[in-house]
Amino acid sequence: MKKTLLIILICISSVLLFFGILTWSVIPKQYTTNDIEEYGKFTGNYDNDFPREFTTSFFPEQIETFFSEVTYSYRAQKNDTYAFEVYLEFVIEDTEVFENFVKETTEGLASKPFFYDSSFVEYTVADVFEGTIWHEESGVSTYVSISYAKIGKILCLKEEQRIAFVALGVYDGGMARSDFLTVYFDRFGIDAKDYEGATIRIHNK
Repeated sequence: MKKTLLIILICISSVLLFFGILTWSVIPKQYTTNDIEEYGKFTGNYDNDFPREFTTSFFPEQIETFFSEVTYSYRAQKNDTYAFEVYLEFVIEDTEVFENFVKETTEGLASKPFFYDSSFVEYTVADVFEGTIWHEESGVSTYVSISYAKIGKILCLKEEQRIAFVALGVYDGGMARSDFLTVYFDRFGIDAKDYEGATIRIHNK
């Protein structure tokens, strides 16, 4: 009887351990910060090198003293090789400083009205977004599982002397979701499913 009970307990423990390991491996380990003191620090991915190299290739090196109304967000999660989003928005109150900053920062990049808010001018570094599963409720997209993404944009609103920088990347994805890497999408009211269609149409032209 004791031997049978011991076997049962061992089996139960093994099952619980198995599901514990499975849960640990499946649930994304997420990292989020809005602290500008953390600006320029890249963590929370298995590969932090690409997020660092891509973002720093066009974002400001640091938060300058002449930036005002600063909004900053960094998000990352493990399970994919990398899945991250960096969003920085601010105002430059001095017109000459603003114009020089935009000119230097966007040198070599083509400009056009931003599709989701034409009051902004967009400068695109990269714009690829591929989803795998669309999750909907009552015909409305709630989030997209992201298989691959490489989005890099500089958005300028001249009337307010406002600038926004966006970097979003996913590689070897599937676990990354657009309702976690969502700051850019939320800021401009973008449906992630529609965004994928838009980028596909642009690249197929």
